[in-house]
Amino acid sequence: MKRGVVTLFCAILASAAWGGETPRLVIQKDRAGFVDDAGHILVPPRHARVGRWSEGRIWVQDRAAPGSPGTFLDESAKPVAPARFRDLADIRPELPLPEFRHGVAVVGLADAFGYVDLAGKLLGQTSRIGAFMRQDDPLLLIADQGRHGFI
Repeated sequence: MKRGVVTLFCAILASAAWGGETPRLVIQKDRAGFVDDAGHILVPPRHARVGRWSEGRIWVQDRAAPGSPGTFLDESAKPVAPARFRDLADIRPELPLPEFRHGVAVVGLADAFGYVDLAGKLLGQTSRIGAFMRQDDPLLLIADQGRHGFI
């Protein structure tokens, strides 16, 4: 077998063994892609950074540099929004890749941070402090034009 096929096959077996989500993550030449349960390629290995599954979504970035554009994929490995969001390396270098909690994820924006729902819709912008606070708080701190509030 060719190396790529072996890598793909090993990733499918490993994913099945530890009860991974579908679609299954595959790694080839330091790039990540996704296959379905039958091993059919849904997304060829092209992502440089991949988060973890949370509430049926997984964060992906095509470039490895912190702050590079990225988006979430759904359970069919389709993007929920264009790759216009950024990771959280500025505020959470130890856990920079966004994930969902209670249907909302914090993402980086060009000059701020924001909240995104499971459909990829931007719910509002927040400050650095609001993005950090979101991890355990059901309220979302909104910061807009120097004014603050909660949703």
